[in-house]
Amino acid sequence: FIRGDLERLYMDGVEQEYFQDPRRSEMILNVLLVWTEDHPETSYRQGMHEVAAVLLFVCEAETESLQQLQNDHASEFSLEPAAVKNLASALSETSGIEARVSTLFQRLLRDAELLYSPVPRLDGQPEVVRYCNQIQNDRLRAIDPHLADFLDENFIAPQLYGLRWIRLLFAREFQLESSALLRVWDHIFASFVDDIDGIGTESISPPVQPVEPSGEFLQVDGTDLAEAAERSSSGQNSILIRNPRSDPMRSSSADNALSDHCRSSGYCNLLSCIGDIVLSMLFNVRDSLFSCDSSQALSLLMHYPPIEEVSTILVSERTCNIRFPCS
Repeated sequence: FIRGDLERLYMDGVEQEYFQDPRRSEMILNVLLVWTEDHPETSYRQGMHEVAAVLLFVCEAETESLQQLQNDHASEFSLEPAAVKNLASALSETSGIEARVSTLFQRLLRDAELLYSPVPRLDGQPEVVRYCNQIQNDRLRAIDPHLADFLDENFIAPQLYGLRWIRLLFAREFQLESSALLRVWDHIFASFVDDIDGIGTESISPPVQPVEPSGEFLQVDGTDLAEAAERSSSGQNSILIRNPRSDPMRSSSADNALSDHCRSSGYCNLLSCIGDIVLSMLFNVRDSLFSCDSSQALSLLMHYPPIEEVSTILVSERTCNIRFPCS
């Protein structure tokens, strides 16, 4: 089953032969088999192979860069402390790539396993389906009820597009070769770095100052959305986003239940950031969606249009300040 997925593995922007190389396929297979052996309940699920493939791509690129750096600056490198030289030497060894990919994959899935787990919850659905429903039916509705209504009226269930977006960590929506996907992943990983082994975000970089909403509507990119409520119909990129702090729907029992689950499981920052990116991507194609019929709208979300500048998505994700509350 895993081999079948690996035979069809490709990444947008990367030559198809790259992941069809037998050596690389074998490394990804070994990483996934180790995971499956250690986690028999969840086991292997489709999408895991693409996540592991991205990690392999990065580790190989890192190894090549370090090797080139050592060759080009041999004299300067010899003056570095022994600990630095030992680390660089270990990272530049091609024989250690598979072990590094496996370590990274295991660490990532320690927080993201919930996205793949087939175990039904009390309502009979896997947690990832429940999570997709929370994003569209509660979080989106609380801040953009018009868009939520449009998706409901056109029978676009959140799992139809959300399962792929979330389980693959947006690997099909952003190009790997152009580094757009890696910027998104950096953003996600930075959001939950304070959950990793007790390391606080303050030791990595200064925190982003949150938007301080004052009233029923948020302000995004300098636009007072309370005044711009009707401008989206004129073709401008204005979004009516209800301030979730002022909306009683944000305090719904379902929303609080998932927030409690995030806090108790340690996944809060990871799931919150992924959910925010999903919402930001929906906002990015909001006007296009309103001009579509049901089938066109679903096709647009399933074949997300190319994004020239990924910072548009990431800035919107941070500016909206619409995450689940974290303890």
